[in-house]
Amino acid sequence: MTYAHLTTNDLVMIEAYYQENIKVLDIVTSLGRSKQTIYNVINYLKEGHSAYDYYNRYKINKKRCGRNKTSLTQTEKDFIQTHLVQNWSLDVIKGTYPDRVSCSMRTLYRLADRGILKKEDLPWKGKRKPNGHSEKRGKQVLLRDLRERADSYPNFKTEFGHLEGDTIVGEKHKNAVITLVERCSKAIITLKTNGRKASDIEASINQWLSQVSSHLFKSITFDCGKEFSNWKSISNAHDIDSFFADPGCPGQRGLNEHSNGLLRRNGLPKQMDFTNISQNYEAGTKVLASQFVFGLSRKTQWLSGLYYADFISFYSPTQLCGGGTTKSNSNELPISVPLSRNRIPRKSLNYQSPYQVFLSYLKSLT
Repeated sequence: MTYAHLTTNDLVMIEAYYQENIKVLDIVTSLGRSKQTIYNVINYLKEGHSAYDYYNRYKINKKRCGRNKTSLTQTEKDFIQTHLVQNWSLDVIKGTYPDRVSCSMRTLYRLADRGILKKEDLPWKGKRKPNGHSEKRGKQVLLRDLRERADSYPNFKTEFGHLEGDTIVGEKHKNAVITLVERCSKAIITLKTNGRKASDIEASINQWLSQVSSHLFKSITFDCGKEFSNWKSISNAHDIDSFFADPGCPGQRGLNEHSNGLLRRNGLPKQMDFTNISQNYEAGTKVLASQFVFGLSRKTQWLSGLYYADFISFYSPTQLCGGGTTKSNSNELPISVPLSRNRIPRKSLNYQSPYQVFLSYLKSLT
């Protein structure tokens, strides 16, 4: 049963009845309040106070009622801030280190709303793209849609080796970088291209797939941009299925779209010129095959080495092997771009990093 507090009108009426020497039982009947409530007010009035004093005391006491607002210690704030700088989200911080943060994940986001944690430090800065975006690029015809993918791969959602693909453009839309994401591991793969034409995209994807073991990847799901219009030749050359999301439905490639946003915030901004960057495939391949997967079979070492040379592309071998922070040259993409993202634990991966999950799939191939 919900208790209704005395209103100012109730207090004024009780005070008036008390001054008129009205019996307590009559006051109870008139106001519909309990006898004890009326006696509490009358006893306070007998001490020489007024109804106004009673109401002020009530407001003071009410401030002490209820749950105290959650606050973080300075140590917790510093710990969270350290990981926010590394582009960790609040839910991943809480899930990975549950004992280091005293409040829940939802409370952390409420603290950000209250200004205790700055929204500007969050990965998405509290913002999302507005709806109503219209596609201005050319459209393709005779594409394989997702319904065919469901028929060809009934275990698509749980099966390793399915990619989602897109491009992100650089300064003044002059150049682009191909972005691929493996669905099960959420591993981000970035490929340099010489231009935005379909022939340039085809050449870069062909070069990358030619260095990867055949049938390691089973399918690629692209968006409907014309830059992927040479999909048939890619599929025929490497025996990999190509599918396309429906126009205006980026959610059908949601993981790829999300990864593009991560890359934009972590070293591939729109104002960056991608023209003179280098990728360094070969150097990464040789070092990684010998250092990264020591103890695996020769086949898996080869796969893993090639993969990590391209999977965290644009980087030096030292950086890929986990050795410190190596500065990149001015004509190379920042070495921290996919590397930092692929080493951050993901909530959807049970707080493992894409790096760890992808490597576990490679080991299972032996």
